[in-house]
Amino acid sequence: RYLDRWINERIRCAETYNRLFSETGLVGERVISLPSSGNGKRHIFNYYVIRVQQRDPLKNYLAELGIETQVYYPVPLHIQPCFGYLGHRSGDFPNAELIASQVLALPIYPELTTKHQETVVQGIADYFASNRSLISDLSVGLGDERRPDDKKKGQEDPIEGLLIDPVLGFETQVKAQQGKESYQKRKLERRWGKQIPG
Repeated sequence: RYLDRWINERIRCAETYNRLFSETGLVGERVISLPSSGNGKRHIFNYYVIRVQQRDPLKNYLAELGIETQVYYPVPLHIQPCFGYLGHRSGDFPNAELIASQVLALPIYPELTTKHQETVVQGIADYFASNRSLISDLSVGLGDERRPDDKKKGQEDPIEGLLIDPVLGFETQVKAQQGKESYQKRKLERRWGKQIPG
């Protein structure tokens, strides 16, 4: 009996976010995309995940305002340790890596008020308004096939520290410590031309 009401409230919250974001003029520019409504299917919006430029600095800025956001899947599947046996490495799926660096889940729950949502969206708009000079004219193109191995001399290895994003070309902090050992093993195997046991 409560479930339908909670689902309808989540849908209402998602529709409110969509309206508020469309009013900011940020969608398609700083806010790359909003969640789809389900293309004729019923979407319950367990999460309301947007794609944004400058995700981590924005997340930190919102936290300073007391707005909690989440990054639920920061490491793409192909570089997670549990799939290390497949032999994939950073750069094999640049679109997945790009999207993983952009997704941000905003607060959404049945009791969320329109006023609270206005505060969230205003915080995002304020962040981008105050940081326009840092991110002006960043293009978001997909499909660049450069790999982290193509990095310039002196740049750090991916997973160990800063990574030059294969699509946008700016430095972004990589939070994939779990994959560090398997990455280092593959790196040595490539260098030596043979597999390392274990």
